[in-house]
Amino acid sequence: MTSSNYQTNSVDLDSTYIVGNDPNYQGIQAAVTNRKTVIFGQQLLTQTYPIGNLNNAINYAQSLPGTLVDQDSTTITGVAPTAVFYKSRSTGQSLIRASFGTSLENYPQSGYWQLNSYQPGISSPAQININGWTSVGSFYLGSNLGLQSNGTLWSWGNNNGQVTGQLGNNSTNTLVNPTQLGALSNWARISCGYAFAGIQSNGTLWIWGQNLYGQLGLSDTTSRSSPVQVGALSVWSQIFCGYGSTYAIQSNGTLWAWGQGGQGQLGNLSTTNISSPVQIGTVSIWAKVLGCAGSGQYTIGLQSNGTLWSWGAGNNYYALGQGNLTSYSTPVQIGSTSTWSNITTGSFFTLALQNNGTLWSWGANNAGQLGLNDQITRSVPTQVGALSLWTRIACGYSHTLAIQSNGTLWSWGQNFSGQLGLNTTTNYSSPVQVGALSIWTQVSSYSRYNSLGIQNNGTLWAWGNNSYSQLGLVPYGITVTKITYGF
Repeated sequence: MTSSNYQTNSVDLDSTYIVGNDPNYQGIQAAVTNRKTVIFGQQLLTQTYPIGNLNNAINYAQSLPGTLVDQDSTTITGVAPTAVFYKSRSTGQSLIRASFGTSLENYPQSGYWQLNSYQPGISSPAQININGWTSVGSFYLGSNLGLQSNGTLWSWGNNNGQVTGQLGNNSTNTLVNPTQLGALSNWARISCGYAFAGIQSNGTLWIWGQNLYGQLGLSDTTSRSSPVQVGALSVWSQIFCGYGSTYAIQSNGTLWAWGQGGQGQLGNLSTTNISSPVQIGTVSIWAKVLGCAGSGQYTIGLQSNGTLWSWGAGNNYYALGQGNLTSYSTPVQIGSTSTWSNITTGSFFTLALQNNGTLWSWGANNAGQLGLNDQITRSVPTQVGALSLWTRIACGYSHTLAIQSNGTLWSWGQNFSGQLGLNTTTNYSSPVQVGALSIWTQVSSYSRYNSLGIQNNGTLWAWGNNSYSQLGLVPYGITVTKITYGF
């Protein structure tokens, strides 16, 4: 686009104006006047700005005098994807230059870059660019929390949607890559819900995120955007964050709950919200307790004696597994079996493992998420196939992931965003193997449209929807546009 009618001048990246926390975009005029490169979007990985700013900035900038006529590129390590707005003096056309790694594309004024995804979603596992993972969690609005083998805590994805501050980085800035949360290296357990939480190696419990129902357990309903200790106790061993309620187990096996309780899901014989931990009964043999991944307002619990329990809202999907639609405000045993070993909940459905390796499911089945080769709701636990070699399970909003004893990964259920990892967007109502690898050790999919998995070498893999950069797949060396102006 260079013209012979005027001179050109190259403007380097160190003379850029980056639009971040400038809601009125007042700095754009000065930047253009001073021949600076105007970059809309993100700066450093640890200072990513709300994705909605880009289109607003573009609309404002349309009337500004643009003189850009040419461009080349350079690579800066640690800089997130950017979009550059400019007008061509020679053609008068308004363009946006979007940069993703080595892929550069121009978009005309009539087709703005739709920043609902920094990168397209993917339908098969792709590796996240950091190793050493031991545990990972996700929540359905596109937020993730990860734990590494050195005890450090990491977060990425959505941070400013219906849940605010859930990434714990003392901001509402979305993070496109896993970013370390603080400097501590003593984290031992994590959990993701509308609240995010972690237990440190000293047994203290820390929590942050949304607090509409008091689910942070801090005796108020004020949300937090960085970790805050729950009380002063150092006896916590397990933490489970749900839709609007939180559950924790102490080292003595007692169960504690707080947050949303309108349907009896706290299990304390009440239907009121509670903003600080309250003990549920007197039993001291609790092993795991999970709330619904969606808005079902019910709870599933596992005791160390192998019995399975449920309480909260009865609903049309029989999510409590009791064979009826009755609601309960205190734990009620599911059947009489005492051989259960693990549980996972989705939105109105549950899967559970028995200690013989068999897999069972019940509840909603509109997308085949129960794995029973149909779409029929089940009111009581029903065995998934005849295999007895399942070891790990994870439910998303309407899909399921599971690992067999040979390390293979399997998935089924809803798949319109590719969250099953099968390189397709077709739903499946029975287990289908994901790839051919046999080195999977953990899966996580409390999220609605994406999934995460860890392999035995500590690598982390992601797939599915990427509307909030929740896949964490942006490379750390990003090509950023360098602008040449004509004037």
